[in-house]
Amino acid sequence: MTNLEAIRANMSDAHGVVLTENHFVKALFDVGLVADAEYSSASLVNSATLLLYDVLLTGANLSEGGLNYSINIEGIKSAKIELQKSMGIYKDVVSSVRRW
Repeated sequence: MTNLEAIRANMSDAHGVVLTENHFVKALFDVGLVADAEYSSASLVNSATLLLYDVLLTGANLSEGGLNYSINIEGIKSAKIELQKSMGIYKDVVSSVRRW
């Protein structure tokens, strides 16, 4: 299995995700991996996957001409949080302020 195959397996089409091969290759490159190299670092592939989740979350529900692109934002957020938790890098964010 290559790094490219591994990151594609991480992302799949579960949340309506439509990415080109360039998205995957760039994310792998950004964390220091070569797409065609043999898969050897789950940690780096997971880091590249988090980069792709960020790309999807910032560009969600786009419309251009006759093309509509709509993804399950909550599903992407949940998947990202679960991956961060499994990597030990999740930081819970305070969503409301408590009054004293």
